[in-house]
Amino acid sequence: MAIFQAIVILTTIGFFILFLSPGFQLGSLRNVLVVVWFYYGFCVPIDRIMGVPLFESTSIDFINLNLPESEKFIFYIFGYYWIFLFSFIFSYQILGRKIPETAASYNFEKLLPSVFTVIVFNMAIAGLNILVFGGLGRGDRTLLINESFIFKLAFLTTTLTFGLNSIYILYKKNFRDALLVTIVGCLSIFQTGGRTTAIYFILLFIMSHRIQVNWKVKLMSIPILAIFVFFFKGLFNNLLNIIASRPLTPFIAANYDFGLSRFEGIMSFSIFSTLLDQFSFKSPFYFGKTYLESLYFLFLRESFVKKPLTLSESFLSLWGPEVSRMGGGIAFSGLAEAWLNFGTLGAVISGLVVGIVVRYFDRNRWHYFLPIILLIVLRYFRSDFSSIFKRLIVMNGGVLVLILGFLYLYRSFLFSLFRSIRRRNLSVSAKISCQQKKTE
Repeated sequence: MAIFQAIVILTTIGFFILFLSPGFQLGSLRNVLVVVWFYYGFCVPIDRIMGVPLFESTSIDFINLNLPESEKFIFYIFGYYWIFLFSFIFSYQILGRKIPETAASYNFEKLLPSVFTVIVFNMAIAGLNILVFGGLGRGDRTLLINESFIFKLAFLTTTLTFGLNSIYILYKKNFRDALLVTIVGCLSIFQTGGRTTAIYFILLFIMSHRIQVNWKVKLMSIPILAIFVFFFKGLFNNLLNIIASRPLTPFIAANYDFGLSRFEGIMSFSIFSTLLDQFSFKSPFYFGKTYLESLYFLFLRESFVKKPLTLSESFLSLWGPEVSRMGGGIAFSGLAEAWLNFGTLGAVISGLVVGIVVRYFDRNRWHYFLPIILLIVLRYFRSDFSSIFKRLIVMNGGVLVLILGFLYLYRSFLFSLFRSIRRRNLSVSAKISCQQKKTE
């Protein structure tokens, strides 16, 4: 245990030195993934070392990570994260070095509406949420109670908000306008997601405008984040509860608002530990079955006699049947899924694949699918691939393409309309000029 603590402490110090260095900027997908990897891989070990109680959902029979016998699970998962990182770096730096860097071959900025239009659209969707849901709380909670068509339609409009804001931030060259939409996107996280979505908008803005952050700003961000994590999370939740017209929760919920692992980090360790215990550290070796089953979600689930379930939904139906019957969901673990499919080798395979994908989009940062890849990077360690494929690639990715297509057709229609009006005006002017000459 002493050796493990020393590794965690020294690595944490090394990471913060790396984070504060001028060359480590969050304008790179690679660096974003390293930061996300550090959080999910270290939050539980750091909390254990600091003596912070580790709590997860009491509705699900997880392994208790506070018990001494749970150390074997934490050690194994911690090592699995390291194998993934080494494989990722090797893939990114060595295997992906020949991926060419391409400049933007298309100009989507000319298709964008005005910043005023984007803000009004966000306000309109917020108004629709108030009208349908009775408040500005996240619609997915309400969907657990009401499954009517209008509720589903209203919830899907939030995806349009996410898509329009993302395209605008990515392609708008005007710094002020892009910053304004970024702020609007962060303020509207109640309708487009949560903390992760706010972080996503900020990172997309940093990447698209190549913003360089000095070490002083980085250093200041650490205590601000710590204050938010340890002291103001309860207050923040209460403010959201007031806005959403939900009953107030305690100012700071006992044992649940302290510690790094509170922000979904513990779920990755809890689920992975439960699977390791269930299978006695011997992978069932699905050999990619859970990844291939994601193709089901290219079709509407209503078209199947038995609706296909994501890996997280299947897990919840077994370990938390009551929550599953109520329509609840659960975070998962991308690395736990890799272990289920390929055992220890899964960390290597997933690291190599993710490294190539991240390298490609780092070299093609103006690609219209970059927002989806950034979201996947932020959610990879807390989601299974079926959930990522269904929600991010099919739904959000499809919305991005539809919005770009709509903007293109809209601009083309207006251009054709203005051109025909201009030709007609020129023709009328020519006729008037001709008549004037004849009268003279």
